[in-house]
Amino acid sequence: MVENLKKDPEIINEINLNNNQNENEKFIKNNEKDEEEKIEIDKIKQDLINKQIDLCKQLKKESDEYLKNNQLSKASNTYTKAVLNVKYLIEEKLISKKLKEELEKEILIPSNLNLSYIDIQYKNWDECIRHSLKVLNIDPNNFKARYRKCFSYIKQNNIEKANEDLKILKKENKDSLELKELKELIDNNKKDYNGNINNKNKIIKKINNFNKIIYKPDIYLNKNIEKKDNICNKLKVIIENILNKCKKKKTKNE
Repeated sequence: MVENLKKDPEIINEINLNNNQNENEKFIKNNEKDEEEKIEIDKIKQDLINKQIDLCKQLKKESDEYLKNNQLSKASNTYTKAVLNVKYLIEEKLISKKLKEELEKEILIPSNLNLSYIDIQYKNWDECIRHSLKVLNIDPNNFKARYRKCFSYIKQNNIEKANEDLKILKKENKDSLELKELKELIDNNKKDYNGNINNKNKIIKKINNFNKIIYKPDIYLNKNIEKKDNICNKLKVIIENILNKCKKKKTKNE
């Protein structure tokens, strides 16, 4: 009887339908489970990204406080951490384009600007140029970044590069008082540089003259050793005075 039932086409179709239905139900359930797991993973991932963003903002806030209190070293370290964390989020494409632009405006630009300010305090001209360039890569018209970059080039005696930045600044800010100061600084730097070269040449010339006197045979000094020593001492004082004047000029310009 059972064998006959199994051979009945209608019963066979019904069994096959039931089996297919069960398989479909299993497939649907598995898909739903996979979808739920995916949603859960995406949620965990987004939570981690949000925590990272909150950390960046917190680091920026701490850095600002350090800077207000003139704790430059601590400010520099925490600004750098904030920048690196944001950079990671952007490079790994973990955030949307809109959020990227927000973080650039809120964290990257002000942090790198403040790092360039700290670099100037420490006279780290190369670092100031580097941090200024990071700002300019995001905002090419940023006045502070371009100004500090120009200022650093002046301090490095790289007048050609400084003038390039000054030309760009003049296009947007023709009557700016800061630009007039930069121009004066460049002009004075040229004068000081030329002046220092002249002073060096004078010193070298005097030393050569002194050497001629000192190393002449004693007969030309009337064989008077005491007179020779007096001349050497006087020459030493003159050289020291010239060198001190050069140092004072250099310190005043810095």
